[in-house]
Amino acid sequence: MVAHRPGEGFELDPFQREAIAHLDERRSVVVAAPTGSGKTLVAEHALAAALDAGRRGVYTTPIKALSNQKFRDLGEWAGADNVGLLTGDNSINGDAPLVVMTTEVLRNMLYSEPQRLSTTDVVVMDEVHYLQDTFRGPVWEEVIIHLPRHIQVVALSATVSNADELAAWISEVQGPCHAITEKTRPVRLMNSFIVSEKSSSRMHVVPTIRKGRPNPEGKRFDTPPGDRKRRSRHAPPPKQGRPYRTTRRAEVVTELDRKGLLPAITFIFSRAGCDDAVTQLRTSGITLTTDDERDQIDAIVNARTGHLSVVDRNALGHGTWAAGLRRGLAAHHAGMVPLFKETVEELFIEGLLKCVFATETLALGINMPARTVVIERLTKFTGERHELLTPSDFTQLTGRAGRRGLDEVGHAWVLWTPFTTFDDVSSLARSTSFELRSAFRPTYNMTCHLVDRFTRKQALELVKDSFGQFQADRQIRELDARIEALKGHLGDIADGVADTSSAQAIGKELGALTPGDILDLGSGSRVVVLSSTWRRKEAQVRVIDPDGDVHVLDAEAMEKAPAVLGRAKLPEPFNPTSRSHQHDLVGQLRSSRRRSKSSGKNSKATKRQDPPAPPGPWRDEGQRARRRELRRLEARVRERRGRLDDRFTSVVGLLTETGYIDQWTLTERGEVLLGTFHELDLVVVESLLAGHLDGHDAPTLAGLVSCVVHEPRGRDEPSEPWFNSSEARTAHRAIQAVAEEIRRLESAYGLPESRQLDPGLYAATHGWASGGDLGDILMDEELSGGDFVRAMKQVIDLCGQIARVAPNPATRRTAHKALELIQRGIVDERDTP
Repeated sequence: MVAHRPGEGFELDPFQREAIAHLDERRSVVVAAPTGSGKTLVAEHALAAALDAGRRGVYTTPIKALSNQKFRDLGEWAGADNVGLLTGDNSINGDAPLVVMTTEVLRNMLYSEPQRLSTTDVVVMDEVHYLQDTFRGPVWEEVIIHLPRHIQVVALSATVSNADELAAWISEVQGPCHAITEKTRPVRLMNSFIVSEKSSSRMHVVPTIRKGRPNPEGKRFDTPPGDRKRRSRHAPPPKQGRPYRTTRRAEVVTELDRKGLLPAITFIFSRAGCDDAVTQLRTSGITLTTDDERDQIDAIVNARTGHLSVVDRNALGHGTWAAGLRRGLAAHHAGMVPLFKETVEELFIEGLLKCVFATETLALGINMPARTVVIERLTKFTGERHELLTPSDFTQLTGRAGRRGLDEVGHAWVLWTPFTTFDDVSSLARSTSFELRSAFRPTYNMTCHLVDRFTRKQALELVKDSFGQFQADRQIRELDARIEALKGHLGDIADGVADTSSAQAIGKELGALTPGDILDLGSGSRVVVLSSTWRRKEAQVRVIDPDGDVHVLDAEAMEKAPAVLGRAKLPEPFNPTSRSHQHDLVGQLRSSRRRSKSSGKNSKATKRQDPPAPPGPWRDEGQRARRRELRRLEARVRERRGRLDDRFTSVVGLLTETGYIDQWTLTERGEVLLGTFHELDLVVVESLLAGHLDGHDAPTLAGLVSCVVHEPRGRDEPSEPWFNSSEARTAHRAIQAVAEEIRRLESAYGLPESRQLDPGLYAATHGWASGGDLGDILMDEELSGGDFVRAMKQVIDLCGQIARVAPNPATRRTAHKALELIQRGIVDERDTP
């Protein structure tokens, strides 16, 4: 039994009651509701019901930090003995009735230990919109597809607008599932546009929306039209003519403090920007805490970090970090070590920090609501270019504004910059649409598991069970309807549209025509050619009819090539655009037509009796646009019908060629790949099987593994890598050659190519595994503490896998030794549960 029921003493909102009613009837649910609205209570109800029935429950999250927080939250109402944690780094009470884990851990459990889920009644999937993440999204679909049918699914998201579609898919692969959508925020949000004047310290706080529409007052702050081109290149426009500027950080914080709008989270899409913001405010003398609050901060910081050595404190900049905390200021980003980030989160939740400057990762699930959210820029760098925030991004960020039970109104401030317009701001503030799109793709490891457990036909059906294929099938039905409508508009012409080869043949014959050719277009229609050219691989034939109207023939509108009846005599030198020359040709065309009439009939009578000529096959731009759209839609249908099938077949083909699959049976090589879970799993296994990871000492093996896991953040050319021996350098080159061969095969099979290896972390990894000091390593490699710790934990994870699957027993022992050497000091500082 639970210690106390979730939601006891609270009146449930209608969406919560609706969701709970479905859960009590053993139906799955997809709950899409704003941040802070209480959707987690729905999940906790399902978990409590499992506990009451003597069954088990699983709560999955996309990130370890969120798993740690949920572990603490569940323990408060279910009791610490009833809750466990499995994140890869941490394993606490893993056999508890309720277990919190990352989605990857659950996926691995489904493949390697499915019996552990036999007594599980419910799986909660928090932040389910992660399903569309390019690299990790497929894992979410794998989990939902492979979950035993008796398990309820509770999918939670703050931003999914197509919850009905997701629920319909889960209904197909798992059983009855209902979508519950709540759009009303628990705390009303006030969006404001913040602009400062150059000539004074005056700050304008302009409401972004008035009566549901963009505030017309905001338009006057836009960059002058003449500067827009410069703005799009992210260069500041000329100073003259623009009286406004971006409000300084100190000004923003001072105004928030004056208006009583703290605590605040300011989102800056740069780690360095977050650190700089704290430094600027600290050096400017801003202090937002009282003496009592500073004492509380000191106590928490000492409790959290007092065990760190002096060397590690200095290496991590502990003194500077703590000085900012005492003033109520902190940064929060992935470059910080987990211990520092968790301390910031605790202080903010306790109300001791007043301003946190964070990257967008803070918006993902972590329970840190603020009274105000500030967004410095609406553009962020994606690694290749600056892009405007999506409606989903904006909703996630501003979802942190407003604390339920504390604030009547939450505030979202967007600062003026010359790079975005007021329309950009207002459209994001009004947008409520975020459609979840599948990123599912068959991977090497996934394919091995399908081969191991299912027949070929069953495996293909499972691939077709993906949300990606479900969405593709729905799109195909919609596209088919549009195609039929277009064909209806096009009429008989559409029957020949799909015959591309016929249109091409007619086009070639049109291109062979010359000025003066008299053509029979059928049904009594005659024209004379004015000009014939090729443009963009299409024949451009201009003709003139007996009425003097000029047209362009369209090959796609013709059932057959026109017959050449003869030639008209061209004026010399001939000018096809000359009206007098065209008039001359019209006269010859009419004479040609009269001569073809029966000799015994009066020409006037004949003219009266002739039925009107049907429309000629002219280049009608409206029809042409519809035909182009029809071809595009038909191509999209063909692409969507075969996309996942073709990719799965290609993966199977590649694995067959490389000896992992033989006649739909896993080989010994395939068994090794079966137990390897990594983005570059095939590179790792090929290198293991080729012996490139054999015969090394533990620090060298750890260094070689780092070459696989490391992904540099910047785009700068890497410096010459350091290796401790020629043997290590030779091994790295061999592994690199393996990766190159895999990329070659992927290209040959039409698969996306795996990323390249990077040895940039070899020296740091080898140094740490050899017992080096943190300060020396971070200084030599110009690494942040957070990046280093995260990379080392990835090395530990992969070394742990090698220790289990390596064919060579000595390599297994060395891999185990390597992870023991790395797991020390700040790296062994487990994310506090």
